[in-house]
Amino acid sequence: MSAIQPGNVIVISEHECKEVLTPERVLFLTEQALADYSNGLAVNPVKLHLPLYPENNGWINSMPSWLKRQNVVGNKWINVHGDNPAKHNLPTVVGVCVLNDPATGIPYAIVDGTYVTAMRTGACAAIQAKYMGKKDAKIMTIVGAGVQGNTTMTMAGMTLPSIEEVRVMDIRPEATQRLIENAKKQYPDKKYVAYDDLAAACAGADIVFIAAHGMERVLIDTIELHKGLTVVGIGQWIIPEQRSKFDRVIFDFIDCVVHRANQAGQYTKELYGTPYTVMERSIADGEIGDVITGKAVGRANDDEIVFSFGVGMSIEDIAVAYEAYEKAMERGLGTVVNLFDVGK
Repeated sequence: MSAIQPGNVIVISEHECKEVLTPERVLFLTEQALADYSNGLAVNPVKLHLPLYPENNGWINSMPSWLKRQNVVGNKWINVHGDNPAKHNLPTVVGVCVLNDPATGIPYAIVDGTYVTAMRTGACAAIQAKYMGKKDAKIMTIVGAGVQGNTTMTMAGMTLPSIEEVRVMDIRPEATQRLIENAKKQYPDKKYVAYDDLAAACAGADIVFIAAHGMERVLIDTIELHKGLTVVGIGQWIIPEQRSKFDRVIFDFIDCVVHRANQAGQYTKELYGTPYTVMERSIADGEIGDVITGKAVGRANDDEIVFSFGVGMSIEDIAVAYEAYEKAMERGLGTVVNLFDVGK
């Protein structure tokens, strides 16, 4: 049982999550969750995807999971609405995590999922680069200088200590400069270069992070995929027609990527008549959790061209949300609400 009286729920805000969560712990917890999933110590169903377009430019996902080793259960409810910043002055992504007592199913915590998502997504991208990048990588490029570009920079600085040059490209020059200025404070020993040309930003890079939503397919068809390159997709998977461009493809959760790709393809086909190629599970060579635990081959040599993609797994969110809950309880943070008429 949790420390919260049944019927009560503690609400932990985004501000409080920022106060108690550290990049180092988020990175550790994310990698641990992926390894636990590989070892059968976590249950992570395929996420439930609710498309809201064309009436609304967005969708909502429901993402439950059970971390068996820690006996932690929860669900993340999260949206992606591309028009939010320009039309409503709101973030593109906003989420909430609900933690449930495994023995009773009673919710005991509601934790911000926005900051949790941003941090664990950057961590997952950095972990993929750590295991799929070539040895002693020197140059990395970040395409997209928004929230995910910034958290990826923070995390990759820890997982890729050999990096000497960081290239940043965004269609908003001010966003590029903000990321560079923030990164200089964290990692002052690296060289930072702003780019406004995609091909130039990626030429000769060892690792390219695509943190601009939907840019994966454009980038892959635009730039030269040179030997030794690792492309880490944060927002979108490749399509079957692009598979032959890579020597190796690794996902975090193959079944979920395949399900989401085919669901989206079928939905847009029904709406607009857009043709799509059915994605098969064979598109990927393995999962990053299995690479971490040594059950699957990551990069075989420094010449391979690799694509690694994370669709996002609830186990990462719930591990980090539970960390926020525990730290908030230790510090006396959060607001307790009597939500249910139970246990009385």
